[in-house]
Amino acid sequence: SGQSGFSSIAKDNEGKIWIAGDHGLLVLKPDLSLDDQKTSGVTAQLAKTKITVIKKDPKNRMWIGTENGLYISSTGLFQKIDCDSASMHAINEIFIDSKGTAWVSSSDNNLYQVYQPGIDFRTIPGLQKHSQNKKIQSILEESHGVWLIGTMFGLYRYSFDTEKFEEVKLSYTGTKSWIGCQLIDKNGGYWVGTFGEGVFYRPAGTTKFNQFKNDPKSNESFPFTTIVALAEDDHGNIWMGSFSNGSKTNSLCYFDPRTKKIELVNFYNKCSKDILLICQLTVNLNFTGG
Repeated sequence: SGQSGFSSIAKDNEGKIWIAGDHGLLVLKPDLSLDDQKTSGVTAQLAKTKITVIKKDPKNRMWIGTENGLYISSTGLFQKIDCDSASMHAINEIFIDSKGTAWVSSSDNNLYQVYQPGIDFRTIPGLQKHSQNKKIQSILEESHGVWLIGTMFGLYRYSFDTEKFEEVKLSYTGTKSWIGCQLIDKNGGYWVGTFGEGVFYRPAGTTKFNQFKNDPKSNESFPFTTIVALAEDDHGNIWMGSFSNGSKTNSLCYFDPRTKKIELVNFYNKCSKDILLICQLTVNLNFTGG
């Protein structure tokens, strides 16, 4: 396919797997064969542009963020979302809230709601001031109307009712963490993956974070310094994805809540079958933020 990298994976209600590639959009059927898209009009644009993120909303519409703008696919038809702002031409992230409303993070590192008929239009004033105009990495809806917004310059809680920000401190060192991803597990525990500081975990009903941190002098410590994807499986295991290192893909581990231990997963055989199995795994686990 000529692809050199993949930044996002999503699964629609028909079981198709949508993959954001550096050189266009890939769609796989449930049997993992390629779903050929018509190469005319909007789909022709998507076939040759860098796709940054794909998200599915409750109506089974696929929102597609690219370096050249925002697109939507509904019942097999693709449409580009028109926008007057030049800053909206490059999409970094898409977030679908509990109401099914689409929000996008664009090249100016701000958040914008995509207008949809029948849905109240809202804004988030002052975000860039708190984030120091750094890129928004992850958004998590903590409760109705309250968001946790992870940026390259700290983690912030925003309330739409009060229109106020509150910094969420992961540690007591005073440094602002570079947030990679977030997850609330089925027990209400809150997980935050970072760049350079490992993973922070706050059990439900508590206010203090525990840190899983790499110690290069110890083989028993947390294996990674950077975590860019978090997911929970049906058994309550918390999967954590990092970056691959050269010829070996030693970039996946999971936390077993029964043993309270971190287990490292190694992939040595990079044949196409293994890659497809890993692709299915990430889709089934609903990876976020990676």
